[in-house]
Amino acid sequence: RRAVKGLVVFTEDLENVGKGLYMNAVPEGWANVGFLSLKPLMAWYKDLNDRVAFFNEWFQIGHPVAFWLSGLFFPQAFFTAVLQNFARAHKFAIDRIEFDVEVRDDCKADGSDLMVPPLAGCYIRGLFLEGCRWDNQFHALGISAPKALFVQLPPVLFKPEL
Repeated sequence: RRAVKGLVVFTEDLENVGKGLYMNAVPEGWANVGFLSLKPLMAWYKDLNDRVAFFNEWFQIGHPVAFWLSGLFFPQAFFTAVLQNFARAHKFAIDRIEFDVEVRDDCKADGSDLMVPPLAGCYIRGLFLEGCRWDNQFHALGISAPKALFVQLPPVLFKPEL
């Protein structure tokens, strides 16, 4: 505020933040330390709030039943941790384990009706398909609906197995 009133000198960082706010773009200083995104500032800020809420719920309540993959900064590490937990529990070498993937098309797309976590692995929500859709009748990818470029994939169970 003091810089806007002319009481102190604008620094380059303050000027970049001001430009970002004016242009609805994520300021460079924020983008350098934040998550990767091509969204404009308002969508980026909403996404940031959603991520904070997701992690806060995870911290306060415990492991969610379905994990929001898009909210994770480094999802590869998350999947490695899931494999590692399975390997330790069953005393297998982690490099011998791989994921079996099952699309849970009997659930809502946001995974809100999943009440119990899987015995092994994890449910993932928040994945999207481009140029196709998930066909619940055939349990496979199908031709996209007219004028539907992106569609949400139902929750996916990533189950570790030998």
